[in-house]
Amino acid sequence: MNVETLRVVTDPQLERRPVIRREDESQVGPLFFSFGEIDLLCGACTFLLIRGARTVEAILDLIVVCPNCGACNEAWQDPGIPA
Repeated sequence: MNVETLRVVTDPQLERRPVIRREDESQVGPLFFSFGEIDLLCGACTFLLIRGARTVEAILDLIVVCPNCGACNEAWQDPGIPA
């Protein structure tokens, strides 16, 4: 399994972007499970946000709020690597 750490973003960067967060705070574990080969971690606390993503690009336009620390995360791509 590959592991990718997401980038933490600040409030001004959140404008007009869909936000994914856990509504039921009593739940534990990752926000999502899938059948891919990439685990996505919170950029602030390394909490496992998504287990088994198929691609990091699947959440490129989304903000994912960590249920562990509350940090807002986004997928990002190294500018030196073509999409």
